[in-house]
Amino acid sequence: MTALGSYNKFNHNFIKDCTFVACVNSGTSFFSGFVVFSVLGFMANQQNTDISKVAESGPGLVFIAYPKALAQMPWAPLWSVLFFFMIILLGLNSQFVGVEGFVTAVVDVVPHILRVGKRREVFIAGVSSISFLIGLSMVTNGGMYVFQIFDYYSASGMTLLWVCFCECIAVAWFYDVGRFSTNIKSMVGFRPNIFLAISWSYLTPILTMAILLYSIIQYEPLAYNKKYEYPVYAQVFGWALALSSMLMIPIHFIYYHTKTKLETAKESDHPHDRKYSRAPPRDKDEIDMELENGLP
Repeated sequence: MTALGSYNKFNHNFIKDCTFVACVNSGTSFFSGFVVFSVLGFMANQQNTDISKVAESGPGLVFIAYPKALAQMPWAPLWSVLFFFMIILLGLNSQFVGVEGFVTAVVDVVPHILRVGKRREVFIAGVSSISFLIGLSMVTNGGMYVFQIFDYYSASGMTLLWVCFCECIAVAWFYDVGRFSTNIKSMVGFRPNIFLAISWSYLTPILTMAILLYSIIQYEPLAYNKKYEYPVYAQVFGWALALSSMLMIPIHFIYYHTKTKLETAKESDHPHDRKYSRAPPRDKDEIDMELENGLP
């Protein structure tokens, strides 16, 4: 979302967009709960069994439970085609967001390399090709087992909670929520309300960390269809996927913090070795006032 939001105009009211997306997402999840459990209840009644025995989650719900329910509906082929066409559209949408977010982040890190000529397009083609080759492993006979490893360890759960927690701490505490609110005012013309500031600073970090700790305490090894338990090497591979995302945040923090300290110490020891003179230091209030009045 951050990468996609960078394409907005400077004065675009993104607060309205965020509120709309959050409401639509929550409303859709609430409504889908009625749909899911009505279908599962119908299947349990048809099989004369308890609903816990037919309940599925993740890919099992999409590719096992729902097709069984659709097969018992009138005009089953039509509903099946519409259902899987919707799944294809959701998959394409997720791919656009995922690839564009990754590409934008990498291009922003090395713009002098990837913003020259057609290099960005070539880079996108390379990322898409590698993703396609990795995805081929998920459409083999054992593809569902591979898919669940990626989904369980690197695309949901503890990984997302950790990233969300670090993002809130970085913005609200390290960058400062007051300065962040001033930046928002310079863009949309008003400061966010106090509830948002409290949420960024306290509510969201506390809740995400509490859920993260609960997830760690309640962690169980990954099992497919509640029967097949993954071997140790598969779980090690899954944790390697998860930690490759989670550890990058503290590693980059330590790296850039150390790099900044060393550069500052070097400039202090050899002030005449710099090719360009440093601009005179500016007061924080002066910077915030400039942001509040709008950048020239």
